[in-house]
Amino acid sequence: MQKALDTFTNELDKQVNSGVIKEFSNEWYDAQKRISEMQDALIEATLKKYQDIIDNLDRISTTLDNSLTLKEARGDTITEEDYQRPLELANEQIDELYKKREQLLKQQAIYDVGSAKYDEYADQIADVDDEIYGSLMEWKLLKISGMRWMRSEAYLEMKRLLEAMAG
Repeated sequence: MQKALDTFTNELDKQVNSGVIKEFSNEWYDAQKRISEMQDALIEATLKKYQDIIDNLDRISTTLDNSLTLKEARGDTITEEDYQRPLELANEQIDELYKKREQLLKQQAIYDVGSAKYDEYADQIADVDDEIYGSLMEWKLLKISGMRWMRSEAYLEMKRLLEAMAG
C-alpha cells in the first residue's frame, strides 16, 4: 500500500513538474484528495495490524491463564515458566499498544486541535491509554503471583532440606 502511495505521489510530482497538471487545478486537487484517501487507508491498515497483534496476544494470554487454572485445579505442579510466559505476553501486548498509540498520535498531529478528526483520534488514544493501564495492572498482578509462587517454592524446598537433614 505504501509503495502504491509513493508511486502515485511521484507520478503526480512528475506531471506537475512537466506542466501536464497545473498546481491548484481541479486535477491537482483531485490527486491531492486521492493521496489523502490512500494515506488514511494506510493508517487504518497499520492500526488494524497492531490491533490484530494485540488481540492475538490477548487470546494466547487467556489460553495460558486457563491452562494455569486447570493445572491448579488438578493439583499439577506449577512451574516458573507457567508464570513467566504470561508476563512475557503482557510485555509484548503493552509494547504493541504503545506502537498503536504512537501511530494514532502521528495521525492526530495532522489535524487542527478541536476538529472532528482530531477529537476522533483523541478518543481512540484515550481508549488505547485505558488498555495500556489495564495491561500494566495485569502485568503487575502476574508479577506478584509469580513472586508469591517462587517464595512458596523456595520455602517448600528449604523445608524439605531441613526435614532431610533432621530425619
